[in-house]
Amino acid sequence: MDLKKKKKNNINYLNMARFVSVVVCLVVIIAGGIMISRRNEISNNNQELVAIANPITKVQSIEELKKYFNVKIPVLDKEVEEYCIIGYEGYANHCRIVYKDNTVFNLNLINEDASGIHGGTDIKEEKIKGVNVKFYRYDGINFATWTKDDINYSYANYEGEINKIELEKLVK
Repeated sequence: MDLKKKKKNNINYLNMARFVSVVVCLVVIIAGGIMISRRNEISNNNQELVAIANPITKVQSIEELKKYFNVKIPVLDKEVEEYCIIGYEGYANHCRIVYKDNTVFNLNLINEDASGIHGGTDIKEEKIKGVNVKFYRYDGINFATWTKDDINYSYANYEGEINKIELEKLVK
């Protein structure tokens, strides 16, 4: 009799385990269905979900750009595509001037690397107007970096070599 009772208890336990397994599977399926249906609802309202401020501000002129920086910004005498201010933690600390000939000048008040180009092959280092200027090449981009008066600068050419005359005008 004890053996029959144990067998009956084992059968009840197995039936209960099967029942719980089925219920858990149904809950997972229902939850998955709800999430999939909510995904479409959420993806249609992205504007409400994203609250990241754009750290890049474009301005119309060098005069407007200079209002944000308490330093002298050297400018080349050629056509400009855009003037940008790049902020960090609410402060303007990086300015970028993009020229129409695919050259870019950067001035950065807080980071050593003003270029924004990570990596590169060290080509050479030379003094220009008493300032150490390092030349690099990365993925077809030629760029130079230098630091003067605790301000970091870079000048890059995305389609050719660095023009030494232009670089000398920037290194003051």
